[in-house]
Amino acid sequence: MFSIAWDQSLQTNVPRDVLARVYSYDAVGSVVAVPVGEALVGPLAHTVGTVPTLLGCAALIVLATVAAAATRSVRHVTVEESAGS
Repeated sequence: MFSIAWDQSLQTNVPRDVLARVYSYDAVGSVVAVPVGEALVGPLAHTVGTVPTLLGCAALIVLATVAAAATRSVRHVTVEESAGS
């Protein structure tokens, strides 16, 4: 469901002439983040323990979600209806 909402939001709010570039940056960010996170979390869990690592990762997810939700431009995304609707 997230992917559908994300794609619809991008296609609605990003100008067509830069949409491909935005999709490329999104893909690179997604593809790079997974192996970097996996490479970092193993040694971190070994150093501080599994439970603190999981709690720290959960805290990062909550903080990122709150930061995004606190951003006015995210909360007030609007969709303009086309003339044919």
